[in-house]
Amino acid sequence: MAGQLPDKSHQEMTPSHQREADCDWLVRLNHGSTLIISSIFAVVLMLIVGGLIAFMQFQTRLLNAMPNLTPGQLIEYVEAERRSVQVVSELYDRRDSVLNVEQETSGVLTRVRGEIDSFCKILVNSLVAEGATSKHDRCVRFLRGVLPSRMERPIPVLGGTRFAFSDVSPDIQPQYGILDEDEVVDIAASLYADLGSKEKPSIKESLRNKISQIVLLNADFYVDLQTIYKRRIDEFNYICNEYNQIRSTIAYRRVSAQKCHDLVLPSYWTDHILLASAAGEATQPTLGSGAPGQPNAGLNLQPPDLSALDTSGHQRSFELVSNYMFYTTLDEYVFFIKTDFFEKLILSPSDYISIWLVTMCGALGGFMNILFMNQRIGKDPTLGSLLIAPIQGVVCALILYIILRSGVLAIADNSGMKDESTISPFFLGFVGITAGLVAGRVIEVFHDRASAWLGGLGQHGDRWGFGLAAAMQERSMTVKDLADAVRVDENKIGEWIDEKIEVPGRFQPLLAAVLRKSERQLFTTLAPVKG
Repeated sequence: MAGQLPDKSHQEMTPSHQREADCDWLVRLNHGSTLIISSIFAVVLMLIVGGLIAFMQFQTRLLNAMPNLTPGQLIEYVEAERRSVQVVSELYDRRDSVLNVEQETSGVLTRVRGEIDSFCKILVNSLVAEGATSKHDRCVRFLRGVLPSRMERPIPVLGGTRFAFSDVSPDIQPQYGILDEDEVVDIAASLYADLGSKEKPSIKESLRNKISQIVLLNADFYVDLQTIYKRRIDEFNYICNEYNQIRSTIAYRRVSAQKCHDLVLPSYWTDHILLASAAGEATQPTLGSGAPGQPNAGLNLQPPDLSALDTSGHQRSFELVSNYMFYTTLDEYVFFIKTDFFEKLILSPSDYISIWLVTMCGALGGFMNILFMNQRIGKDPTLGSLLIAPIQGVVCALILYIILRSGVLAIADNSGMKDESTISPFFLGFVGITAGLVAGRVIEVFHDRASAWLGGLGQHGDRWGFGLAAAMQERSMTVKDLADAVRVDENKIGEWIDEKIEVPGRFQPLLAAVLRKSERQLFTTLAPVKG
């Protein structure tokens, strides 16, 4: 419509209005950022406070467990537990190694006996003589005991690899080869003589190769495999003994510890009955086939008899050790690296943790003050509050802690503040958070208590004349007499006697001298009770 005024709402904002809008936006951003940062710090401090409370609770439980469990014993148990885990892992590794050697030994023993049996059957059948069975047995006995005359670690050509397992030490690895032709002939001649044959040994080349393989397999079995087997058993027994020693040092685990038994070398290397056994009767060696009366029980661990063991206090010791091991691994979750920070903190002096707890709670109270500032006093927090409020909380928390510990300020039950070993971490947390929330009131309380205490220390501090009336009555002095003696107005003397005002410090020695009383009997810093 012509002549109509434009709507002011559609008018462009003036520069001053724009600046005001920008300022409002910055203020809202300032308040929001302050609250977000305060919330983050409050959560972090809550986690820290929770950890410190847990550490103090742990110290209290450890104190209650003494003398059955001392901090020194706790450290020993923890080290033993950690080493025990490693030893158990090593023990099973050694067991697997022994089982591998046993499996290889079983295969070699079966093969060498099969080769001997096959060779002896062919050889005996080629001989024209009576008593074939007897000759077969004698052939088996002979070939089971024959070894190469030159033991430069020979190795049979039996498929290209010496042993199936991979942990054979390099120092016992022989070189590939076969027996010397002359040595094979000598062995054959000895075999024919043992069989009672007067014929000149004439053995085919295939049988000569058989003899070479049999002799080298004997070398594998009686020399190399026996050396490896004994070494693996010694390694197992060493770890087994360490395992038993560690378990014996952990008192609370004696009720459940599984005892490890040493292994012994199986008897089929030294038992001559095996050499004299009939062909085809080869028994499969097992890990339990040790010497008679000495079974290899090391790999079948059995718990001991638990009926005679005293289990009192074991559960508490186990819990303390487990908790300590848990707390000392928190650094990996907090710092993402392995340190000894928590390990040192958890056994640090109790007053050290107490001070840290109070200060952290004071800072937490400061951040809580920021978060609820608008609700309490209707004022929005600023970014500057992020630094000022936590510092005020820390300072006031320490001040209130000192006041309570000194006994100047008494609460419902202040006895627990005199001994760090019995102080409640929850009470300390309450003290710190309270100081952070009401920092101003803490300063006022501290100021009043300090002023009263310092006023009583000085020689000229103002004090209440609670004993003036009794001393005057005892000396039969009137108010006028006392006023004349100290040269003070009678009304002022009356106010001192009625405890309406404090007696200035400069008059206290004079009044004490006139009344012939000590200042302690006449004056006090405690205000009179009104009413």
